[in-house]
Amino acid sequence: MNQNTATETGYPGSVLTNQTAQKPSFSENIAEPAVLSEDDQEPAALSEDDQEPSGLSEDTAECDSTAAKDGADRPDKIPWHPGFYGAAELELRADSDVLTFIQEYNLSKEPLRADLLVIRKKPGVQITNEIGRIFKGHNIIEYKSPDDSLTIDDFYKAAAYACLYKSLGKTVDQYPGKEITVSLFREAYPRELFSALRSSGRDIEEKYPGIYYVTGDVMFDTQVVVTGRLAADSHSPLRILSKNAGKEDVRKFLREASGLKTPGERNNANAVLHVSISANHSLYDDLRRENLMYEALEDLMKDVIEEKVSQAVSQAVKLNTERVTEQVTERVTEQKDKEMTVKLFERGTSLDTIAELVGRSVDVIRQWVSPASQA
Repeated sequence: MNQNTATETGYPGSVLTNQTAQKPSFSENIAEPAVLSEDDQEPAALSEDDQEPSGLSEDTAECDSTAAKDGADRPDKIPWHPGFYGAAELELRADSDVLTFIQEYNLSKEPLRADLLVIRKKPGVQITNEIGRIFKGHNIIEYKSPDDSLTIDDFYKAAAYACLYKSLGKTVDQYPGKEITVSLFREAYPRELFSALRSSGRDIEEKYPGIYYVTGDVMFDTQVVVTGRLAADSHSPLRILSKNAGKEDVRKFLREASGLKTPGERNNANAVLHVSISANHSLYDDLRRENLMYEALEDLMKDVIEEKVSQAVSQAVKLNTERVTEQVTERVTEQKDKEMTVKLFERGTSLDTIAELVGRSVDVIRQWVSPASQA
């Protein structure tokens, strides 16, 4: 995604950036306790409805909850979060006129951030997309990449973010609790999280395909969005943020993305596509052989391609200019050294001494002075 400049909002500590940043713990002075992987926890009995779909089991997901977000310190890791930000805005673009999106929203003066804050600008507006049906005035979103787990601790952390956000108002109860929601996103079905929530007396209802409402002992209206289970006909931006993206999902996304007109929407689509391609090289190689898909990819990535070409041309011109300058400098220096060598030789200076003075080998000095010596 092309980086946007920071945008100020009327909310304290807001930051708008398309860069993915490592999100620190609540205090750098307090060490985080070790987190057991979900494979190490004893699962509770599950109903048929709770079984995870094939290919999306947490047992096969590559999870490392102690690693930096998206492996910011590992160059081989895929930066999933920028793609998610783009996908979220594309999913909710039907109501973009009444929503404000703030990425990595600062929740305090210290570097503590929610992944995404979505503010509904007009009270009472019903959001079109199923994901936004739960939305109210202020909506805290936590995203977990395919490489990350989603545990009961993450559930409480997201709730804590919402609590902290609520406390940031400039006046008492500026952000009413009833106007705050929490959403957690992950591709794979969070079996262990749902088991822990049910064990604690909370209820989980699949309100829409892949969208689960958590009720009972919750401070804020809360949903868990399992992107791998979202309806295929209406959620392609989130469905292709996967290491196992489906060909039909990608085709649908490309068809929809080719019709996007505004620079902001196209930038969001480019961000999603960049991440999806990075995670699914062979799939996109196959799609490029299909004429219609190739044209859609070419059209969608036109701005990016032109920018890359421009950068490459500029770099080539710069390198060529530097090379020519270096060659000219070498020739001028060599000519000056030759003139000095001849003058020193004519004054009877030895070849060894001349070689030391001009920084050349004795053989080179001998070649330079041979015409003078013959004369």
